[in-house]
Amino acid sequence: MTVRFDNLIEKRKINNRKKLAHSLRMMGTGAQISLWDQIIQIKNEVLLIAGENDDKFKKINNDASKLNKLIVNHVINSAGHNAHYEQMEIFVKIVKNYFK
Repeated sequence: MTVRFDNLIEKRKINNRKKLAHSLRMMGTGAQISLWDQIIQIKNEVLLIAGENDDKFKKINNDASKLNKLIVNHVINSAGHNAHYEQMEIFVKIVKNYFK
């Protein structure tokens, strides 16, 4: 599957700048409270996915999976922060297999 980033960029250009900025301020990772101390309390399996070129979330997912054996960590090759878009077929396959 070939990814068309120009299409993604065009879609993002129509975002409402004020609403997007508000969303990032209120719901971005920098605005969220830390729940690292609660990861060990997770009692159900959790699926985390990151692209191999998304170093930040690859590290976060790896660190989380070390804290709790119920965390299933997948890295999608040839993908970055938008792994679900960049490698959609692989992403869907991982999620479907996880819920079997």
